[in-house]
Amino acid sequence: MLKEFNADNFNLIKNGEINLNVYCDGNGPLVIFAHGWPESWYTWRHQIKFLIKNGFSIAALDMRGYGETSKPHNVEDYDIKKLTSDIIAAANSPVTTDIKSNINQNRIDIIIAFLASSFELLAKLL
Repeated sequence: MLKEFNADNFNLIKNGEINLNVYCDGNGPLVIFAHGWPESWYTWRHQIKFLIKNGFSIAALDMRGYGETSKPHNVEDYDIKKLTSDIIAAANSPVTTDIKSNINQNRIDIIIAFLASSFELLAKLL
């Protein structure tokens, strides 16, 4: 399963007490992938390969509670605002900042893909 992806491209990104496992790869505008339930970063494997081949960078998260990302015990730790904060933390991390600065310091394109969350709420927070 993972042999097609470079293990060195997995990064630990902190969001408060949450450790996010994020697969980062490619060069170009950044696309952030957030999966729904019950999935993982690997859900996006086909899109990852396609986008990298077509000049994009990607950051594919294991959302909280999944894979190598922290698994808080309280249900309240999985509300939409906290899940959205994980995506924002990934977008603002030094790992993705390095990707974005390689693109163009004056123009950064970020596309956020969702399977199961509120795009309208995210738009308000950004």
